[in-house]
Amino acid sequence: MKPSPSDSRPAQAWLVPALLLAVCTLVSGLAFVWRGHPTSVDFWPHLVRQSIVHNSLEAGTSPFWSFEFYCGYPHLRFYPPLFALLAGTLSLAFGADHVSALKLLLFALHLLSGLAMFQYLRYRTHRPWAAAIGTLVYLLVPWRILHLAVLANYPQSLIYLLLPLVFYAFERIRDSGGLRSAVLFGLCLGLMVASHLLYLLFTLVFLAVALLSRPNPSSSPPSVRRRFALLVLGCAGALLVSAFFAVPFLTEFQARIYPHADQVLPGPELGILLKPWTRPGGYQGAYLGLSAVLTALASAAAIVLTRGRRARSLWVVLCLGLSLLLVFGTRLLGPVGNRLLFGLPGARFLLFLVFYFGILSAEGISMIERARRIPAWAHVGVPALLAVLVGIDCLPHAIRTRGYFSSDRRFLTGNEEVYAALQQGTAARVLDLPGHEDRIDDYQRLDGPPAINFLYGRLPSPFGPPYGQFAPRSMLYVYPWLNAVAAELGDDSGLSLSSVSHKALALSGISHVITIPSWVEVGGSILAKVKAGITWFTSPPGERKQPPLILGATQQPLLLASTRLLPLQPAGEVKARSIMVASDWRRLLDTLELDIAAHSLNFIPVRSGTAQTAPGPASLDIIDQEVRQDRVDVELHARGDCFVRLAVSYYPELRILVDGRPLDFGETADHFIWFRCSEGQHEVSVSAPLGTVRLLCLKISLLAVLVSIAALAFLKRNT
Repeated sequence: MKPSPSDSRPAQAWLVPALLLAVCTLVSGLAFVWRGHPTSVDFWPHLVRQSIVHNSLEAGTSPFWSFEFYCGYPHLRFYPPLFALLAGTLSLAFGADHVSALKLLLFALHLLSGLAMFQYLRYRTHRPWAAAIGTLVYLLVPWRILHLAVLANYPQSLIYLLLPLVFYAFERIRDSGGLRSAVLFGLCLGLMVASHLLYLLFTLVFLAVALLSRPNPSSSPPSVRRRFALLVLGCAGALLVSAFFAVPFLTEFQARIYPHADQVLPGPELGILLKPWTRPGGYQGAYLGLSAVLTALASAAAIVLTRGRRARSLWVVLCLGLSLLLVFGTRLLGPVGNRLLFGLPGARFLLFLVFYFGILSAEGISMIERARRIPAWAHVGVPALLAVLVGIDCLPHAIRTRGYFSSDRRFLTGNEEVYAALQQGTAARVLDLPGHEDRIDDYQRLDGPPAINFLYGRLPSPFGPPYGQFAPRSMLYVYPWLNAVAAELGDDSGLSLSSVSHKALALSGISHVITIPSWVEVGGSILAKVKAGITWFTSPPGERKQPPLILGATQQPLLLASTRLLPLQPAGEVKARSIMVASDWRRLLDTLELDIAAHSLNFIPVRSGTAQTAPGPASLDIIDQEVRQDRVDVELHARGDCFVRLAVSYYPELRILVDGRPLDFGETADHFIWFRCSEGQHEVSVSAPLGTVRLLCLKISLLAVLVSIAALAFLKRNT
């Protein structure tokens, strides 16, 4: 390859733009490390995943399954795990201070993405100010900072790092055909698979468009056959690097996909995207920065109108157009467009706009730096002026993010005493009900308190972080069952909990309930209005700003016995607000009869087979029960041979041991577990081994990453 123009350029030419870029990068990075606690709704699921990884690594167990959520859930097996793995590993160095570890990781990824973009644009343009301005735009676009620091879409921080590296490696393959570039291409693509599958999919589309571009005119391009071979080699390397996640995901997700309600989320609004000082609008977007938008559009126009630049850079303009279609065009297609985006809001794909804004800004400045018909001072003066304008336009928004952090204690008001009380006893599964509205998809009920329970109290929950289409199928029943319980607890017309609610709590394995009661004054004393049927532990509200929570014990175990198995036809699903539920959830509650004292049901509904009976009697004494992250343990005494229903979500790869021996088990009609139990005292243990395929893929991925890093270190750079 011929020497590039940058090779003979004095080092001093890069000094000023590099220093300016470094200062702006550090100042904008403060947005991720402000003191306090993030407040976004999306923050909690990511912190939970991080905590699970940390706890697993600390205990020497697998982070891919958690029994503490969703009555048992294959954690990180359907959600790309790289960000959680990095954050959880970093938490080990912070003594389980997950928030500090998370902030440091975001800050580091912000800096590294700037370095990656600068290296990529330096290769594309060979011009110091062009590379600096393009990187500055890439880093400072307010949408990027607000979407990460405020709206907490943390996996995108990895995509911002990997995107420029992928395109850098791709262009080096196209220009010079180096093996080292193919290794980098495969490593970064593989890491992108483990970061976010959907962004990877559209990245591949943009790479296909980039194939239309010509090689660098200063290079001696390799043959088409060599380029094709290196790209295939890179894609094969990507599959090996991501095998631990990609292969099991592809083999399992069709069987495990959760019914998902088809809903069209609102798209970005130009008034928010283009108007300075607007607050982030969630689905409606956030300020993009007029300086970045206008610079990118002006550069795109210049590329289209300049014959010399068109052949090599027109693909960037085309990709910008495709990004605009993703963000705005799919919205016009209604449900069809929503499915094209796999249910994600269009604002998420502003990420690609930010990327192409950066490239186009660099291309425009490069054209100015190369121009011979403008005064010499303008070669530096125009980029410097633009850098100042971008900084003035965008940096205040990075500083503004400080207002979105709050005190840690705010999230625990009224909770700490309850958590302390529960940790002294045995809480198998805790239902936290912050409200009693008959709203089945209430965010606080399904995500906020369960996450807080786990993070600050280590308490298992029937709910968990919103995984949408990959929650266990048992949630088709648990969601409506516990919504009915919440509605009844808030209904003042009855004095005691109904049999329907008792059955819902029993079938979900709820041992304790936390909720906010109504308070009344009786004879000068302040008392909580509670339902009979649960053993409540209450204290008066006193002088607190918020009324305290109350704790109740349901006396329900994780296991229920019966002498009968009765097959029921699988039920369909219906939409309840924004989620899908089983259409027969109420019929099942009405049909089953619960004996609270004996911990038994009149029958256990199963999904297939013929009716069966056991001699009985169906009566259990629960000696001890515990739900941990990696296992469920129950010690019981059965008064006769019977069938046992276990409130753990059914997955065929689970392993159940009874007195240390493996036991066959089946799936109930409501997607929990049943097995046959003999008379006597037994120890039941449930775990989730990784499996042969996943263990093999994990070893392949670790080896592929090590080989890739070694190859990058020792292969000769093709320059």
